[in-house]
Amino acid sequence: MVPWALLWSSLFLALACAPPACLLFVAVVLCHEAQKLRAAPKQALLKRGQLVASPYSPTPETEPKVTSVVLQLLRLLRICVPRLYSEQAAFLIASLMLSGLYGLLSCLVPSVLVRPIWTMVRSGLADSFRDFVVVMVLYNAAIAIVKAAANFTAMRAMISCRAALVRHHHAAYMSQPGRLYYTLGNLDRRIDEPDGRITNDTDLLMQFLFEFVFGGILKPESGTCCQLFFLIFTVAVAYYEAEAGAPGWGGTSIGIAFAVVLFSLVPTLLAADGLTRAQTGVQAAEAALRSAHAKCRLFAESICFYGGEASEAVRLEQLCDEVGRGFRSFAFFKLLVDLAQLSFYFGLAPISMTIAAFIVRKGKWTPDSETTFYVLNLTFLRIIRCCLEVSKSIVDLAKAQAMLQRVVQLLEIMDAFLVFEAHQKDRRVLSRATGSLIDEEEMLCYLPYYRVQELHCGDVVPPGSAPFIEFRNVDVYTPDGMRLLLRDVSLRLEQKESCLIMGPSGIGKSSLLRVLGQFWPLFRSPGPFGGEASFCRPGPRNVFFLAQRPYLFQGTLREQVAYPVWDERLLTDLNHDKVASLFQDAGLLDVWEARRDELDTPGISWDDVLSLGEQQRLQFCRLFWHAEWHKQYGDRHQGFFAILDESSASMDTTSEMQVYGCCRERGLGFLSVAHRPTVIQFHSKVLNFDFDRDHRLSYQVRDAKEMALECQNLIQAESKRNEEWRPQNPRRARVKKGTGDLHPKSSTISNNSFASLIGLEMSTVQRQESLEGTECSDLFGEEEIGSTSPLIGNRKVITSSHSAPGLLHTIEEDSPDVPRYGPLVVSPYLAAMEDSAEASAPQALLKLMLLSARSWYLLATLALLNLMAAAMMAFWAELFTNMKSVIKPGTLSHFHAFGRDTGIAISYARVLPIILLWGPIMGVTKAIANYCTVLLMVNWRTKLLSRLQSMYINKEGKLYYVMSNLDGRVEAPDQRLTNDVDLLMQFSFEFFAGGVMKPDSGVLFKTCTFVVSCGIVILDTERTLPGQGYVAPAMASLLFLVTFALVERFGRRCSAQQEELQLREGTFRAVHARCRSFAEGISFYGGEATEKIVLDQHFQPVVDSFLTFCWNKIPVDVLQLTIYQGQYTLAMLAGGAVAFSEPRLSLRVKLFDLTNSAMVECLDSLNRITCQVMDFAKASALAKRVLELYEAMLAFPPLGTQRGDATSSEHGEDVDEEHLLFCGQRWFGQVQKLSSGEQVPVGSSSGIHFEDVDIYTPDGTRLLLPKVSLDLEPGESCLIMGPSGIGKSSLLRVLGLLWPCFRTPGKAGKKAFFSRPKPRNVFFLAQRPYLCDGTLREQIAYPVWDKSLLQELDDSSLERLFLEAHLHEVWEARQHDLDTPGISWSDVLSLGEQQRLQFCRLFWHAEWHARHGDASQGFFAVLDESTASMDTVSEMKVYQMLRRRKLGFLSVAHRPTVIQYHKKVINFQFNLRRELAYQVKDARDMAEETALLLTKHLPDG
Repeated sequence: MVPWALLWSSLFLALACAPPACLLFVAVVLCHEAQKLRAAPKQALLKRGQLVASPYSPTPETEPKVTSVVLQLLRLLRICVPRLYSEQAAFLIASLMLSGLYGLLSCLVPSVLVRPIWTMVRSGLADSFRDFVVVMVLYNAAIAIVKAAANFTAMRAMISCRAALVRHHHAAYMSQPGRLYYTLGNLDRRIDEPDGRITNDTDLLMQFLFEFVFGGILKPESGTCCQLFFLIFTVAVAYYEAEAGAPGWGGTSIGIAFAVVLFSLVPTLLAADGLTRAQTGVQAAEAALRSAHAKCRLFAESICFYGGEASEAVRLEQLCDEVGRGFRSFAFFKLLVDLAQLSFYFGLAPISMTIAAFIVRKGKWTPDSETTFYVLNLTFLRIIRCCLEVSKSIVDLAKAQAMLQRVVQLLEIMDAFLVFEAHQKDRRVLSRATGSLIDEEEMLCYLPYYRVQELHCGDVVPPGSAPFIEFRNVDVYTPDGMRLLLRDVSLRLEQKESCLIMGPSGIGKSSLLRVLGQFWPLFRSPGPFGGEASFCRPGPRNVFFLAQRPYLFQGTLREQVAYPVWDERLLTDLNHDKVASLFQDAGLLDVWEARRDELDTPGISWDDVLSLGEQQRLQFCRLFWHAEWHKQYGDRHQGFFAILDESSASMDTTSEMQVYGCCRERGLGFLSVAHRPTVIQFHSKVLNFDFDRDHRLSYQVRDAKEMALECQNLIQAESKRNEEWRPQNPRRARVKKGTGDLHPKSSTISNNSFASLIGLEMSTVQRQESLEGTECSDLFGEEEIGSTSPLIGNRKVITSSHSAPGLLHTIEEDSPDVPRYGPLVVSPYLAAMEDSAEASAPQALLKLMLLSARSWYLLATLALLNLMAAAMMAFWAELFTNMKSVIKPGTLSHFHAFGRDTGIAISYARVLPIILLWGPIMGVTKAIANYCTVLLMVNWRTKLLSRLQSMYINKEGKLYYVMSNLDGRVEAPDQRLTNDVDLLMQFSFEFFAGGVMKPDSGVLFKTCTFVVSCGIVILDTERTLPGQGYVAPAMASLLFLVTFALVERFGRRCSAQQEELQLREGTFRAVHARCRSFAEGISFYGGEATEKIVLDQHFQPVVDSFLTFCWNKIPVDVLQLTIYQGQYTLAMLAGGAVAFSEPRLSLRVKLFDLTNSAMVECLDSLNRITCQVMDFAKASALAKRVLELYEAMLAFPPLGTQRGDATSSEHGEDVDEEHLLFCGQRWFGQVQKLSSGEQVPVGSSSGIHFEDVDIYTPDGTRLLLPKVSLDLEPGESCLIMGPSGIGKSSLLRVLGLLWPCFRTPGKAGKKAFFSRPKPRNVFFLAQRPYLCDGTLREQIAYPVWDKSLLQELDDSSLERLFLEAHLHEVWEARQHDLDTPGISWSDVLSLGEQQRLQFCRLFWHAEWHARHGDASQGFFAVLDESTASMDTVSEMKVYQMLRRRKLGFLSVAHRPTVIQYHKKVINFQFNLRRELAYQVKDARDMAEETALLLTKHLPDG
């Protein structure tokens, strides 16, 4: 009989009491938080060392301002559910209602199913039993469907809430007023990795939070909400049953059950706080490891040039150790939690049985008492299990809380800066009611619980609006207020006027432009003089910034020119002819000829296709187009100004002069920061900073013409052949025929154009023009190129010799052996991502297991402990049967085990202590097994990560550079090393061993339980009913096999979708990381709105993949939950099938008890295995990604092996012979063989020698420099000059062994020869400096070839090095911080100072080499535009030191001032016949030809 009245009464009572109780609890928390707000002390305006009060903090915050988890969740709810009538609210309400229905249906199982079955067994009603099977199956199926529906709505709610939260993040993060994507991490250090918190932490927060509250995200049967509803209804049923069995004891029995639960929760909650702290530490360590890998990938080329692999490997290993220590701390606190949880969880069956026996023995014994005992036992079992299931989710809650703190802290900091910016502008109060993203004060029931943090700032000079740019008596401070950079600066720039800012690097010239761009504050100096400061400028769209480091966003070539897209007309008006005109003005005709048929082709990574100089010229295309757009549509009353922050530093002199000439011809006003004297003539005045005799910085405004004439003394001459008009570069032309897919799909870049993302259709005219351009290209390819190579055309290939300098070498015809179309040489590198690894999921997991296997003693201990715990759990069926035999008061019996009478006399009093101790002992055993699982997981992950990192960060293979810059087989290798390896290990060990996320999970444990339980059933039943022992195990096994087959079939879709989801998540993280890396460029452009659209559109595929995964998961959940919900009734079904074979009542009941108890454990074990299929699906998807990375790295042998490199060291220790062996076995498949054309072997010599070497791109599709010959002996110097984009830096990459040196097929390539000194005899300096994470002393010693590089670097040596590199100001300011850790030197030093710091490294490594190195081969410095950001004085100083130290050096540079410091110059140029030629000239002769270019473009008069 079902107590419906009592059930509804319980529900209404719970609904009536729960809201007031929750409100009371929240009110107490609110009052406490409001009191904290009132008592919060006012922050001091000035921090220690500050000259002016700054809102930016150089130190991180340890925790969010709102420390209460309840209020953090409340803040989160306000964002995730913006309105009551929203998608998020609808799914949340649906989840709650379905959870309530699930609780109602589940609680009725003892009354509706268990009691009738037990009655039928006792009464021998076999026919009724068979008829009742249908009802039982349908009822269990209904429960499973309801729970699956609840899981579906919960996952939909999670997806919707995450989407709302991420879009809120994007709106705040990419807001134009706050520029938080730039502020956080560049100016303010309160939080680490804001992009990681938006992508990774928000995802994990939602998953763990919804798993804890609703369940169904990670495990189908979990969910606190479902358990609470179930608890409410089950308590009513238990009370009814207890009162029926023993009147007056219903409330007492319920109280005892809850007392047990509360007693178990106390130690759990005490240990949970430590678990949360440990999880927070793990996340911080993981974030640091991800950040280090991302930095390594970003600066891969610089690290390669330095040869800093060993130093980077040590740093990454240290971070891996930090992660390992964090996980071991997590394992310790989890052991404490598991001991508390599992002791009661596994003891719940004895406890519930004890409570049921106590009630039955207290009542009057009747024939129905045994049935009542069975029902009460099951009911109390479910009550206690329900409570402990909630406590088991404490790990999910701990992880969710750790993520919640990180996400809420990000929200708080972003709120603070948004309010700060709003107050700085108009002093208005932000509120959601007025359309703002935030409320300045969050209130509930008129009680404030959160107030936006007030950022204290000194007085700021307000920007005024004017049709000109003017600074009047302004002082420029660093954003933290610690340093005064420029004092009392005054400058006025009228429309169409131009001004050049010059001076030593590092003084703050670019800082003045950042103030002009309004993303650095312009503080007003304290005192009377600060009141005179003023600053005005035109509106945002009237000032266009170009940075030195170009930013090319992910879009088509047409969209690159239109970026930032202020208005759709910037795209729609940009027709084919207009693009051609812009490219011609910017000196990009060669790029236009090569790419005009690809203007609207998406998916091309233009920052990889174009050289740095070409990217800078493309910026000028943007400038010219936005100036034209502004002239037609903008506010013309305020004029249009260009701000150029060393934006031509990587161009050749010809291109630089051309773009500056176009700026002047277009009538633009422009303010420039530059160091080359050749640009002075294009300006009307110069703001020149310099240090006086007292080392005080001062400036003067000088006439540009006068200064240009003075600068002629710095340079004697420049090449007359460096023509102002530069013909197109036909080497870039491509023919579509036979070239295959030129733009393969890349997973890390969206293949949708920006126009398609915003729903903008390009006009028919533009599409037709693009088609016409394609036809022209084809005609050009057929007529001009003819039968020759499509990349070389009909021009002749230049040959050079070692004859007299100045000889312009003639050209020989193309070899007929060179292929006409497609790649010119066979390259091992691919531009496209390959298909997934061919290995199946088990194969992939087994491969990685063999790679990771270590600590075999831990593995053996883990298996033994799981077997012990499983045997104890399976033996519980015997204990239950014996306990039940003595439950009647006054009854004595003998202990029966495995179908035999042991002869041991037992009674209720004797069995009770054993029963009560059995569960805790079993729980302790499983808790220790879980601890071993986590330790083993950490050890295996450490070994796998170390193995992968040793292959990835490897001096011979240089795979960190190859896989990020040359080869596109594997997207985001750094994310696979960090994020994917972490999740792979967690899900794999959770599936196989359990205990990582859920304390009682694990296929190993459940399989052992199933096998032992089946053995007990067989032994017991066979001795009583021969031939019937295998019936119940066979039924259970058959059910499991059918269910598992179906689950596995449907699970394949989930696994495939999970793999797709991981790919989308990786792409989303990569886009955010790119946005953070180029934050300053985006800020200069004002491209926040465009970037927000790009971020949102890259997030949408993540949402879509989650939705698809959600639908695919429904049938899996239904199948899993059918066994889970029906495990008790299905066990009774198996017990009945066996028991009805015995006609005797006593034996029938005994067989039923034994079979039922054992089969409950069997079915529970099988159910847990099927429920962990999703863990296996996630582990499989991640295993394939990690295995792809491993096999791709394994396929690339060390580059020295490919070349026959005589300079490379022995690499045998780096080749993984053990795993090459097992990967070569047939079952595992063969190691991928990479095809590669013949490469020129690298010989060893005392100097640098190239002879008839052809320089190809790594993919073999383009010939950059043909027939290059160069001889550089020790002590000699050579300068390489020429147009940007031809391949000068590529020659240095070949010299640095970063790029392969392919031998041209046929006779033409036989003569090629290349030799160089050993690796430590050649020191490279890149244009983009790389500063490692270390102290200032460690920066100079990087790369640390030997410990003596650090040990011998004393303070006196450092001072001398800094003075030699013209860094005396830095030495004076930072000589006390030489060994201070934690300083981000890349943020402290300007780009010019960083380049000078590189020369300190060079000088120190040269000294070390002279003492400890191989002096027989000499020491060479290779300088790839490594002085481009220095002022002229500093540049000349470091070159003078190079000559004074008698070092050999090979430079690539564009400034004419450096010619005089070289012995010879290789000057590349295009002649009138469109041929790329080069001359080897004497530097003295070439330097005498320069002076005219410095004044040639000065205006007349």
